[in-house]
Parts: sequence; C-alpha cells; structure tokens
Amino acid sequence: MEKKDKDKKKNRMSNKEIYRILAFEFRKEENQGLYISLISEMVSNLFYPNDETGQSRAKFKELIEKAFEDYSTNGTITEEQFCKAMDSIEQYINNETTERFLQKIFRRHDRNNDGYLDKDEFKLLM
Repeated sequence: MEKKDKDKKKNRMSNKEIYRILAFEFRKEENQGLYISLISEMVSNLFYPNDETGQSRAKFKELIEKAFEDYSTNGTITEEQFCKAMDSIEQYINNETTERFLQKIFRRHDRNNDGYLDKDEFKLLM
C-alpha cells in the first residue's frame, strides 16, 4: 500500500467508530444491536431532505436495508456485522465517488442554491 493511501486511511473514521457513534445515538439497550430501519431512515433523510413525495427517500431506504440484510439478525445489526457489511461496501468507494457523494448531499441541502449552507440549511443537515 502506498504512503498516500495509508495517510488517507489514517485520517478516516473506522467502521467501528462509525458504528459506535450510531450506537450512542440509536441503540436502545446496551447489549442490543442497532435497528437497520433507524440507520436507513437517517441516511435516506440525509440524501433526500427535500423529497416532496417521499418516493426517492423510500426507495433509497429500501436499498440500504437490503444492503445490510445479509449481515443483520432480526432487523438489528451488531458492531461486528456492521463492520463486515461496510467492508464489503467500501470496495466500491474511492475518492471520486466520495467527492460526488459529498457534493450531492451539499446540493440537496442548499435549498436556495447560493452555494452556501445558511444556518437553517445546516441545521437540517445535522
């Protein structure tokens, strides 16, 4: 692995860290996994904040739930299962797709299309 690739990985959050952040926010009981439906709801709302009909959000939510289906048990996912699922997904992600992903989220939250997120737009993003 090249030094540049190692530096990029060093500066990224690990899948365990992402899971633990989600667990802090969404887990109901200490020894219980996260509900896939809560994760898919959060992510689909992030991608489709202005979906008037809810159709795009619902389709995206369904895709997320399907992606985690093989890694979950009874609609929940543990840290180990989450990391395995994310590892399988990450093989399709590179710098270009990450940049497009971030630009897409930004554009969808920039409601007035001024190239900036004002305070209200930023609150919706968070």
